[in-house]
Amino acid sequence: MKSLARILTLFIIFTLFLCSCALWKPSLYTHLNEIGHEHGNKLLRTSDGNLVILGSITSQFREFGTDILLLKTKSSGKVIWKNKFSNVFSAGGRDILETSDGSLVMISTNTDHLSDIWLIKIDPSGNLIWERSFGDKGGEYGKAFTKTTDGGYLLLADKESGIDDNDLWLVKTDSEGIEEWNKGFGGNRNERGIKVISSNESSYLICGVANQRWWSKVYDLLLIKINSDGSVIWERKIGTKSNDYLIDVCITDDDGYMILYTSAKYNYAQCLIKIDADGNEEWNKTLFPGRDVHLKRIKALPGGDFIFAGSVYTLNGDSDVLLVKTDMSGNIILNKSFGEGESDSGYDIDISENGGYLILANTSTSVYSNKQIWLIETDENGELINDYNTVTYDENKISRQ
Repeated sequence: MKSLARILTLFIIFTLFLCSCALWKPSLYTHLNEIGHEHGNKLLRTSDGNLVILGSITSQFREFGTDILLLKTKSSGKVIWKNKFSNVFSAGGRDILETSDGSLVMISTNTDHLSDIWLIKIDPSGNLIWERSFGDKGGEYGKAFTKTTDGGYLLLADKESGIDDNDLWLVKTDSEGIEEWNKGFGGNRNERGIKVISSNESSYLICGVANQRWWSKVYDLLLIKINSDGSVIWERKIGTKSNDYLIDVCITDDDGYMILYTSAKYNYAQCLIKIDADGNEEWNKTLFPGRDVHLKRIKALPGGDFIFAGSVYTLNGDSDVLLVKTDMSGNIILNKSFGEGESDSGYDIDISENGGYLILANTSTSVYSNKQIWLIETDENGELINDYNTVTYDENKISRQ
């Protein structure tokens, strides 16, 4: 009898555990005192003059999932607050925007059960306002999003449509994250989304890659320009007949687009393509041929120049953060590197208050050690002004000043 009671008790405890997992709601934690692998992905200058860093943290004490890591810092790099956003199985932060009232909206993937797009809004102090999930019986993975002209959001995701087969999936929401419509793009090929950006004429550019045939592992760049209702204006596939992969895209002063990509044809060198507003190629250029350079982000500057953040491998095998500036024709006019550990890489870049540049980077003492987020500030000539380890779990080393 006692054995039966013990079995019944264990069954009830196990059932309650499963129910608690199913009903788990996301929550924010304001104190991060655990040791883990941190990764900064996005850098955002906010309207109050501060900075927001979006990334991820994988704790050594957590068996599954990657939490969203969010930090707000002063322009000096001093931490104002830092939060971790998670559920039972979550992915790190992918993209972030600021709203007109100073709140923040970010996109990720919620993998509690099946994978869904996860849209989260928080106030300027890091407190949860609302969170929304979008998906159906398949797997949907949130990749990027942009604001729409009516104050809502356009979400880009990868949607599983079969074995080794993904389609691009768009979800349009209002300002409160309520879905208004969704639409898929794809056929018998494998498409993957990278970015979606707003253009100046109330249209949007979906940026990604697609394999050349359904059975092929060779990819082309895929660009689809749509109206506000999701109808296609034009579609372009750009490729070298080798394996090409899109890295980032930005809009240019003439309403065209600058595309950063890498190609097997050029030994995976970093390349630029300039296209006009109708998707017609104007020129194509290879950057750093013969060098082991990996650029991650491109940003257009007022006047037509461009800045890039990435990494470059040195002769001893270490990687350093790389800052690059080109003119409007893709000619390199600035090239600076910064090294702290054995494995350093830049992931995002913006203009600083003094007209210089802010680089969001990740650093570690070796390829095997935990990474930390590293914020670098330079002047307009790329000369170092300040650098900060904005995240560390030794409270005596929150920032270097």
